[in-house]
Amino acid sequence: MYIKKVQAHIIRNSRGEKTIQIVVNNRYKASAPSGASTGSHEVAPFSQKGIQFSVDFINKHPHFKDFTLDNFSDLALFDPFISVIGGNAVVALQTACLRALSSGDIAPFLSSRLRFPTPLGNCIGGGVHTSFPATDIQEFLLLPQAKTFEEKTALNRYVYDIIGKMTAVKNKTDEGAFVLQKSNEEVFSFLSKLLDTLNEYGLSFQLGVDMAATQFYSQGKYHYTNYSFTQKEKLLSRSAQINYVNTLVKEYKLAYMEDPLYEEDFSGFSQIRKKT
Repeated sequence: MYIKKVQAHIIRNSRGEKTIQIVVNNRYKASAPSGASTGSHEVAPFSQKGIQFSVDFINKHPHFKDFTLDNFSDLALFDPFISVIGGNAVVALQTACLRALSSGDIAPFLSSRLRFPTPLGNCIGGGVHTSFPATDIQEFLLLPQAKTFEEKTALNRYVYDIIGKMTAVKNKTDEGAFVLQKSNEEVFSFLSKLLDTLNEYGLSFQLGVDMAATQFYSQGKYHYTNYSFTQKEKLLSRSAQINYVNTLVKEYKLAYMEDPLYEEDFSGFSQIRKKT
């Protein structure tokens, strides 16, 4: 596909922070939001000179106009610019171009050869995503079981709305998940019972979490401040944290587990259960 024009401009993400949006051929748009809990090894989202530099670079650099993309692998030609304009800028650029590609002759290839991932439904949250009293665990995630991406997305929304009605909670995280004044275990129990009930009606879900454990790790201990909503802080050692995570995986049949340990504990990650 012939890419005639690429435009970049600044928009705001769900936290009101600046991020970038790319528009290809005045039609195909994509943006890349930044996470609240980021790893120390992650690539910088934008140029060290600031997001405006990334925007201006894309808008003015001759490489980003009058070129042709024929295959999915052609998107790799933008990878060398990661060190110049940042990872988020490149992801937004590649995604916008991919949308343009999918509108042309490559569309049959995309629909027949690629497998779409399951969308995770962020339904209950805490951690650094909110300033309200909440769970230490950052995200409780739904994994719907259905044939199509559209069906899975609809199921996520359906359960999200059910949770909203059941809890009547007004507070939400900066990503829109409900903030419940419950302990980690109370939320696990609540979601487990809800999904069991839905399963009886033929709606199948699995459960997952993003613990973002680095955010509550300090001096060799995992600090659970909202473990039971008492004033007492619960401290877990490395081995205790691994055992705790593995117990959660087994007890609640977790199908997805993200960042259960401090980000530098590479050997510890290998001790997390691979299957329930």
